[in-house]
Amino acid sequence: MYLVDGDSAVLLLEKSFQPLKRPSSQKELGSGVIAEFFSAINSFIDEIQAAMRKGRDISNMNRTLLAENSAVTMHYQPEARILVSTISDPDDDIDVIIAASKKIAERFWKTHRESLEESRMHADKVVFKAFLPDIE
Repeated sequence: MYLVDGDSAVLLLEKSFQPLKRPSSQKELGSGVIAEFFSAINSFIDEIQAAMRKGRDISNMNRTLLAENSAVTMHYQPEARILVSTISDPDDDIDVIIAASKKIAERFWKTHRESLEESRMHADKVVFKAFLPDIE
């Protein structure tokens, strides 16, 4: 799971849970999955910015990208202006992942409201490491 600052696209925090299931012939997470992940994030941020410029409701923006060996899910938390992204197995329950992402984003916002704004000014991400146990 990745928490990304929606203003600067800087990674604030990351948490690994378990390795993705892969066929035995595929030893590592392919560069294609990572490329799709970053492409999906860039496209989603562009969509969020376009929606904001047009005055649309961005309070429940989610995206899912399904690939052969993975699923990328993204949830944008508008008050905190953070993007919660995951890479999971394609057969994982996407609705459960999005619901968990929403809860994590809300909890992160409530916990780090003041420190998030300060972090944006000083590029200090160390304070967010204390949030890692909350993601479990």
